[in-house]
Amino acid sequence: MKNITTPNWQVKLSDPHAIVEDINDIAQCIYIILATIKGTDPLRPEFGSDVYLWLDRPMQATAPGLIYEVHTVIERWEPRFTVERVWLSNSDFDKKVINIEGRVTGSAARVEINLNI
Repeated sequence: MKNITTPNWQVKLSDPHAIVEDINDIAQCIYIILATIKGTDPLRPEFGSDVYLWLDRPMQATAPGLIYEVHTVIERWEPRFTVERVWLSNSDFDKKVINIEGRVTGSAARVEINLNI
């Protein structure tokens, strides 16, 4: 990931003693958006995504719906990132990987974020 400076930071999900900044902060926020099921945040019932609905189906059948969902929720909930391309791939043990390419808002640098789901 490219080194892009943003004024935001948050606690790292995998290590509560560390923080994430810059593009890693944005990538973690995108992961939180995609991993949160809509309706589970009582203060923001529309927050999250329906990505979980697409996970246990064959990739050829789910790719268009899953890509649309990813693009739509990132556009809605993460204004610091502009999505240019989303595609799916497989990782080890038959897990799906969501690959997201785009730009940090206000920057010309291209960024690729890969999320295992």
